[in-house]
Amino acid sequence: MSSHSHHAYHLVDMSPWPLTGSISAMLLTSGLIKWFHQLNPDLL
Repeated sequence: MSSHSHHAYHLVDMSPWPLTGSISAMLLTSGLIKWFHQLNPDLL
């Protein structure tokens, strides 16, 4: 017999990628907002 218990549902292992992806998306969005804010309006 195995030492771990069996569940009625599937438990997946924790992954760092959702947190990494959400932080990256937040940094990208905030950087784009800051970059667009500093652009010269005459160039648009």
